[in-house]
Amino acid sequence: MRPDMSRVRCRLLQCLCSLLMVLMMPTHAAPLPDALNPVAQTADWTASWWQSRHEAKLAEVRTRPPVRVVMLGDSLTHEWERDHPASWQQHMAPLGTLNLGFAGDRTEHLLWRIQQGTLDGLRPEWVVLLIGTNNAGLRRDPPTLMHQAIAALLQQIQQRLPDARIVLMAIPPRGATPEDPLRQHNHAVNAALRPLADGQRIVWLDIAPQMLEPGGHTGAAYLPDSIHFSAEGYARWARVLLPLLAR
Repeated sequence: MRPDMSRVRCRLLQCLCSLLMVLMMPTHAAPLPDALNPVAQTADWTASWWQSRHEAKLAEVRTRPPVRVVMLGDSLTHEWERDHPASWQQHMAPLGTLNLGFAGDRTEHLLWRIQQGTLDGLRPEWVVLLIGTNNAGLRRDPPTLMHQAIAALLQQIQQRLPDARIVLMAIPPRGATPEDPLRQHNHAVNAALRPLADGQRIVWLDIAPQMLEPGGHTGAAYLPDSIHFSAEGYARWARVLLPLLAR
């Protein structure tokens, strides 16, 4: 009996050691989806300017007068200042607005910029957040994932700018007609995003009514390529945005 008991004890010790080894092995968390994983922009067409614009904006914060409004986003924000400077100077510059739109950006690029200090040293009254059209157009990120990514952005903004109020912009109409797959995709995304706005700290703003003709077609005078704004498109955005920022 004794030899048998020894073998049993030995076998039990082996099992216990194996279990301890398994428990001590490092665990690897599942990789984050692209939309939630902060990374710098790497598209070839942005290589000549994206990083330098980021660094220039960091420097601008240190030298310009106090910023009252910060605009975060992609080309829809970037192009207002870059391609329509007269409209920018008329509508946004007098408010003390800092344009932090970067053409081509998706949620992960904006998350990276925030984590790399793009909001450091700022104390704005308002932040205008418009992001997501490139997540949909380039990758068709599902609405649930885009909701998570934009919710993460809101959390980052609130942590860094606790006194600021946020205008959460609906993704504008994309595609010429209501039947366009990207139009329908973004409509589903906006339906998921809208509950993130509480009407107090975070205010929802959808400018689709300003950009669409009767029947839901995009107005060529406002959205000439059914994605980006013309000067008139920016004027229509300003028409509904400025009364919010005047609160």
